[in-house]
Amino acid sequence: MERVWSRASVRVAVLAAAALCAPALARADVRPVGPQSPTHGVTPLHTRAMAISRTGAGTAVTHSGALVYHGGAVMQSSNVVAVYWRPAGWNGGTIADGFRSIVDGYLGNVATDHGRTSNVYSDAVQYGTNYAVTYGGSFIDTNPLPAGRDTGPPNDCADVPLGEKCLSDLQVINEVAAFAGSHGIAGDSGVGPPHPTKMIVFFLPPGVDDCFTDVDGVTHFCSANGTTDRYYCAYHEAFTDGAHTWSYANMPYVWNLGGCQEGQSPNGNIAADGAVSVTSHEFMESMTDPYGDGWWDENGYEIADKCDGQYGTSLGTIAGLGDFNQAIGTGHYWTQLEYSNALADCYQVGPPTITSFSPDVGVAGDTVDVTGANLFGPLVVRFNGIVAGVDTVHSTSTDAKIVLPSGNLHGPVTVQALGGSATSTTSFFPGPAIGSLSPLDGVVGTQVTITGTRLVGVTSVSFGSIGAAFTPVSATQLTATVPPGFSSGKVTVVTRGGSGVSTDTFAITRATGLSISSGQARRTVLVFGQGLGSATGVQFSGSTSVTPVAAAATKVTVLVPPDATTGPVTVVTPRAVVDGPVFRPLPTVTGFSPLAAARGATVTITGANLSGATSVRFGSLAAGSFTVVSPTQITATAPSSNAFTGGRVTVATANGSASSSQSLIVRR
Repeated sequence: MERVWSRASVRVAVLAAAALCAPALARADVRPVGPQSPTHGVTPLHTRAMAISRTGAGTAVTHSGALVYHGGAVMQSSNVVAVYWRPAGWNGGTIADGFRSIVDGYLGNVATDHGRTSNVYSDAVQYGTNYAVTYGGSFIDTNPLPAGRDTGPPNDCADVPLGEKCLSDLQVINEVAAFAGSHGIAGDSGVGPPHPTKMIVFFLPPGVDDCFTDVDGVTHFCSANGTTDRYYCAYHEAFTDGAHTWSYANMPYVWNLGGCQEGQSPNGNIAADGAVSVTSHEFMESMTDPYGDGWWDENGYEIADKCDGQYGTSLGTIAGLGDFNQAIGTGHYWTQLEYSNALADCYQVGPPTITSFSPDVGVAGDTVDVTGANLFGPLVVRFNGIVAGVDTVHSTSTDAKIVLPSGNLHGPVTVQALGGSATSTTSFFPGPAIGSLSPLDGVVGTQVTITGTRLVGVTSVSFGSIGAAFTPVSATQLTATVPPGFSSGKVTVVTRGGSGVSTDTFAITRATGLSISSGQARRTVLVFGQGLGSATGVQFSGSTSVTPVAAAATKVTVLVPPDATTGPVTVVTPRAVVDGPVFRPLPTVTGFSPLAAARGATVTITGANLSGATSVRFGSLAAGSFTVVSPTQITATAPSSNAFTGGRVTVATANGSASSSQSLIVRR
């Protein structure tokens, strides 16, 4: 079996400042893939003086200098599985209850949140990787431990007392490879592919030490649970069987030791919470430097080494358990930060984004929902540069409850969050939008209801160019009074955020023209003007009733009533009664009775618009006399002259004349 060595990032468990390197090549059948010189191999990575308290409350000195790309592999996507080695018959210690489920849940949540910027894994994107993680589940390895030690060169466990169970690095790799092969855990094709994707997090059983040897062939480094050469909590590397390659993290069971715990336990399991943070460390370094020729700084430190022991800001507290600084999927965790070249500092979460805010208008004391991503506190939110209050009790990382301050709030919304700052692309308190006016017509003094949105902080209302008195009602409604001097036009509302103009037009009701100025009864007449849309009727001079109409904004359609007389046409609306042009009705004769009469007999004439009759004729002869009984009836005396032989009945008024369709017959 061949082994692809990385610089094997090792989580240091003690304050040792020894020069630490990845395990040396142990056997002739193992060949390296990638740089292996002392400069580009393993020694620079771990020649460090740690200033860290591994009890969890301490701090570490961030190693200076940017990560540098050395031309090698990175994981552009990752499929990770967890393997828990529980050898049959081995009783080397107790495993914390729930350990596996918490670690499994963590890896599953990392996969669930892939592509997001709300946790440390998004930091790796700047190094040519993608936060594209899938979780292949976990396995229990019940294979027995090797019967004896690996004493062949370089004899990794040489310094460990014989009473302790110690595995060499090669023995661990052999077990990982054997289990992967027997359980279908596929590796990447080829030896050291440029973009590996397969990752195994391999947890050793309790009570088992693990050691490797420096390239000098003499110096040994062992896991923190041993009694000698204690140095690390875990490390990552890669190996190959000649046909496939696996990246893996070697995770000795050191989680009962303070040196490998993180101080906070948001899941109530100090061992599992410590393992989660170390898993994060090794996984991130495998993503950015799987073989040792990817990203590391001038001193050999990888992405997680540079922020080892730094945890940033608590995002909250799980009651009775502990703080968390990562909210991943449905879980809460306390893990170390990762180094960001872009920040030149340690990275906890990505910068915030603002998706929307609602409502987009308001006054001091109102609550506005600012939605987005990575709204992790402490938050500073500004509206047009004015700092607003934050309701921390009810806010989340995607929905911040903001209490509006006083002042001119028209402008962009800015959020300063844990991961950086963001500015909205739209303004708070934009200009109002007018949806409708009601009514659309009336007279000076009419109360008009204006509906729309963002009708807050109104400073003026005008009809056309004439200012009007107004009364705010709500954020979506106000009333205004039609001012003197206004005729017709749009309504404009001005607020602190700008102005809005109605699409509707308001018009003072006026009747200005007729389609015909005279006509007979039941003739259609169009009355033209403005503000006529709400007209309910038209009254003709002399008529005792209001005639129903078909109304539109600029005209009404009406039939001439039979009792109309000459005079102005009056348009009636719910708010106005306005006179229009003069209409002159023409008389109509619809009949007479009797149809046959003696000379000098009385004849009753029926019709319409007969008021003001000036003459009545029978044929060519004038009636002996006539009386206008009503606008629809006249009584007249037929001519008594022997010259009268019958004829049509004609009635004349000042506006014109009309004749009957039949002739009166003279009865002899």
